[in-house]
Amino acid sequence: MRKGRLTVAYGPMFSGKTAALAEDANRLREIARRRVLVCMPEMDTRRSRTEIVSLSGARATAIQVADPFQILTLAAETEAQEVIIDEVHFFRQTTTQDGVESWSIVFVVKILLQRGVNVRVAGVNTNFLGYPFPPITDLIGMADDLVRTRAICTVCGEPADWSLRLVDGKPAGAGELIVVAGTRGEEGVAKETYEARCGRHHPFL
Repeated sequence: MRKGRLTVAYGPMFSGKTAALAEDANRLREIARRRVLVCMPEMDTRRSRTEIVSLSGARATAIQVADPFQILTLAAETEAQEVIIDEVHFFRQTTTQDGVESWSIVFVVKILLQRGVNVRVAGVNTNFLGYPFPPITDLIGMADDLVRTRAICTVCGEPADWSLRLVDGKPAGAGELIVVAGTRGEEGVAKETYEARCGRHHPFL
């Protein structure tokens, strides 16, 4: 019987998802005295290898993982009551269990919930072309609680629900689905950058 509770925060880049997770992690650890495990994808090294860090400066101690199933091992070793996973869309591995093929992170979250562990995840809702972005979309379907976050459009300042990739400052209409690149407001801005855009100013919607 499922005993854990799944909360999914989803939205574009720059919408405060990581800040919310970091604040949750610190409150759960310091106020509720819960055993908390925070994980992030190994490929995301933009700000820290030992913490999740938001653009606003919110941070929480975290462990980088390459394979989502590492999270199960870490949760068992730490006897975690709460598992928090940032940038969940970076976990793109798939596998088959019980005749069902799906994203590995989906199986991991389901197992944690069955073990009675509460899980909080955050990820980008759509890719840079505006299409739904699994596995976050799969986890939305499993969620007990949904938190939609919104950013600010870099063009007009209105609420933004989508992320846009730019190459040399121009919208990119092709390329790899995931690129860990520089983003406006971050250190190490790279050739490929991202911005949040509203529906009026996203060229691929």
